[in-house]
Order: sequence, then structure tokens, then C-alpha cells
Amino acid sequence: NLKPCGRYALVAVIGLAVLLGVAACDSGGGDEPAGQTVPYECGPKPCDLSNYLPDLPAGEITYVNVCCEAGSPDGSSGAPYESISAALEGGATGLIAVAAGTYTDNVVITSAVTVLGPGTDRAKLAATGDGPALTVKDCTDVAVSGLLVAGSGNTGIVLASAENVEISSVTAIDHAAEGGSGYGLRVDDCTNVTLTNVACNGNGTFGIASTGSTRTIVAATATDNGCGSGSAGILLAGGSDFAIGSLTAALP
Repeated sequence: NLKPCGRYALVAVIGLAVLLGVAACDSGGGDEPAGQTVPYECGPKPCDLSNYLPDLPAGEITYVNVCCEAGSPDGSSGAPYESISAALEGGATGLIAVAAGTYTDNVVITSAVTVLGPGTDRAKLAATGDGPALTVKDCTDVAVSGLLVAGSGNTGIVLASAENVEISSVTAIDHAAEGGSGYGLRVDDCTNVTLTNVACNGNGTFGIASTGSTRTIVAATATDNGCGSGSAGILLAGGSDFAIGSLTAALP
């Protein structure tokens, strides 16, 4: 279901490219979820399990909690890693549970893993420098959910040469380089990517850009992204088997 919020949501089909929500003016910036504190603050019980997503799946879990200070972190609930990168470097596999808090990190995932945050109103991930806050590349069977990826670099999330990737309940906002270019989420040369309940708002060029990918399913919101004919809420180009549903692509 295409739900236009501006003058038109579907702007053009040129060759193999589809542009949705082409902007006509400067980006106004993305709105962070309601009910949050900025930066995301540590609660009165920083090491409590209530800081994680409730009812985590059974099985082996690696815990990440920037608010819980552990002398020798090992990924247990009592001694969690301080960042997702530290958990991956420590050999985490399977499920990584991320607690509420603000994480300054450039996460690179290159193996099968599931990252579960507590929600976009509780956990915030921001990159250091201009690199992506989250990269999934050269791997298969990855899932990420429950995080706000907020601007600092020029790209929030990059999926590259990956297969069977699911991004759900994730928000990527306010990513722009010094010239104004920036992406909320990029999908490059991937297969079987599902974006569900994803919001990419206030980014410099595209909210979501998928190029050269096969079987990409998009259910997302992309508003207030970029300016002019070289930008759009959502770009689908050079791939095949796109499925679009529950989509909002709007002008600033």
C-alpha cells in the first residue's frame, strides 16, 4: 500500500530505477522517537535485565550494556560487553542482546548473528567519524532490530554483498556529510533483504537506497530526505524482485 504524504510519492521510473518521495527543498532533519531523553541516559539500575528487550529468546545470549561497568567483561548478564563491536571481537555468535543507552560505535558484522535492542526509544547507536554506524557485509543470516541509528557519519546502515538479512523496528535519521550527501540505509548487491517497520528520515540524499540487489522487501517510512532531483525518500535501482508494502515516502 503506497501512502503518499507529499505532492507525489511515486515520482519516476527511469530505466531500472524507482524514486519515491523526491524532495523539493532542504532536509528538515529527522525526529527522534517520542518519549526519549537525549542522549539516552543510564537508568538507576544500569545492570538490571529490565534494560534489555523483555522476554529474550531462550538459548545462549551475549549481553551488551554501555551503562553497566564490568571489570572483566565476558558477555554474561553480570559482566556485559560495553559495545556491540566488543561483543563481536569477543567471538559472540547467535544472539546479542543490547541494553538501553547511547553507543558510539562503528559496528561491522561479517558472520551470522542476531542483534536485539530494547527499542528505538531506548537504545541509540551513533558512528564515530564519517563511516557507517552499522555495516553488514560478506555474510548470511543476520538480523538487527530495536535500535535508533542517529546521525554523525554520512551513512547510518550499510548492507553489502550479504544474504538473508532482516532489519526490523530500526530508525536511521540525520546522516549527512559536509556537502549534504548522506544515506539512512544502503543495500548494495545483496540477496533476500527484508526491511520491516524501518524509518529513515532527515538524511542528506536518500532515506533508503537499494542498488543491484535481488529480492528486497521494503515496508518503511522515508520522509524529509535530501533535496532536488538527485535525492529521494527511497531509491530502488539495478536489482530485481522488489516487494513494497506499508510504505510512506514524503517530501519535506
